[in-house]
Amino acid sequence: MRDAEWLDFPERITGSVLPYGPSSKSFAASARARGFGVILHIPMEPEGAVADRTEPFLLRRGMTPEEIADRFARMAADVPQANGASNHMGSAFTSDPGAMASFAQALKGKRFFFVDSVTSAGTVASMAMEEAGVPATRRDVFLDDDGRPEEMRRQWSAVIALAKERGKAVVLCHARRETRKALLELLPQLRKEGIRPVTVEELLVGQDTLSRRGGHSSPQ
Repeated sequence: MRDAEWLDFPERITGSVLPYGPSSKSFAASARARGFGVILHIPMEPEGAVADRTEPFLLRRGMTPEEIADRFARMAADVPQANGASNHMGSAFTSDPGAMASFAQALKGKRFFFVDSVTSAGTVASMAMEEAGVPATRRDVFLDDDGRPEEMRRQWSAVIALAKERGKAVVLCHARRETRKALLELLPQLRKEGIRPVTVEELLVGQDTLSRRGGHSSPQ
């Protein structure tokens, strides 16, 4: 089973979990017990038509702040182990200043942090989170947007270069068996370069800071 394979991953990672999935609750609980990070993968309105099961509960432009907060709160209640969020799709929603301002306030109310998946060059997520005082970061590299092994190796080289240059790099990938296999082969390069894998929580705000804010803290 794909979930079980990732739960056995040898490094601490962050699982981004879609709400209301058949295994979302059990995966989130097991991931947190393993010391992994757990964040909500929030469905948001894309520029095109929605092509997956999240259409009934995704966040849309034009919703009132109360509607956004209520829909988000319901998703957060479905995955109580989460203390952060990222966007699933969202090229339209994350580019809308009003929608993102309302969403940032909803996150602030739950003391969540945010990871911008950067599905649009026009994203205003960073600005909205900064204005609301919500800790946030953004994706630097999408490892398996192209799932060919040679392309993942090329993206991994970019990860290492960014981490050495800036001191950190945020990497997103799908929960694919092929991606896991590639990562297991690529991980030894990190130690050779003196780079340590961490959860987003550790990278962004640190365990102690987040604990004081009332979020979950993962064991070392």
